[in-house]
Amino acid sequence: MVDALTWQGGAELYLAVRAHEAGDKPLFDRHLAGARADFARAEGELVKQPDLRAAYFTIRGGSYTVMADRLPAAYRKEA
Repeated sequence: MVDALTWQGGAELYLAVRAHEAGDKPLFDRHLAGARADFARAEGELVKQPDLRAAYFTIRGGSYTVMADRLPAAYRKEA
């Protein structure tokens, strides 16, 4: 479940970037909140599946690495 939630968070992050590029701030905010929530849920599940820590950090880190320069400037430090 950890890897699925993490991939879902990455997809939400991508949708947030697309909304930002389209100039749709409310949709950006919704998808960014979804990405953060999915990443947080996945991190919480690591207690049950600690062997998936590497997958979680790889997927999450990769998602932010690929999308960081496409986020609004105020959010880039977080990425």
